[in-house]
Amino acid sequence: MSKKIRPGTFTTELPDEQILWRDRKRWLFLGLPWTFTRYELTETKLRISKGFLKRNEDDVLLYRISDVTFFQTLGERLNGVGTLCVISSDVSQPEAHIVHVKKPRKVKDLLMKLIEDARREKGVFASELVGGGAPRPPVVNPADKTEHEHKEPAQEQEQHKSEHNGGA
Repeated sequence: MSKKIRPGTFTTELPDEQILWRDRKRWLFLGLPWTFTRYELTETKLRISKGFLKRNEDDVLLYRISDVTFFQTLGERLNGVGTLCVISSDVSQPEAHIVHVKKPRKVKDLLMKLIEDARREKGVFASELVGGGAPRPPVVNPADKTEHEHKEPAQEQEQHKSEHNGGA
């Protein structure tokens, strides 16, 4: 005979993971944590929580992360913060940004160590080590507000024709 389960209870308790690092997105001005974006790092996942009234929480499993890039603008350096861009094979969030956190280089080093440990534990190997994978476009710092001029091939041909015809 099976035991009845009351609403809101669980039959098995999962062990709580120890949080190894926790921080909040900070304002660039003075590096103060006056935002509602929180980051948590455990041995197996990176959790990004956003929002106050409407809550959005996403977990990225560490063994699925393929690259971590570190950015630090002059303003970030002056305020002791930095930004990390995490590229993963996660379907819901293939590119996650850990924006304006304290000690970003230490966070990146801890994250890279935990990624390697998680891959080793799961027996997962990165495809770039084997020689697979297509090249991807360069990652742009979300804090960078400069826009790069990009011309489509058809526009370049038009410009080339007009320069050529105008000179004749």
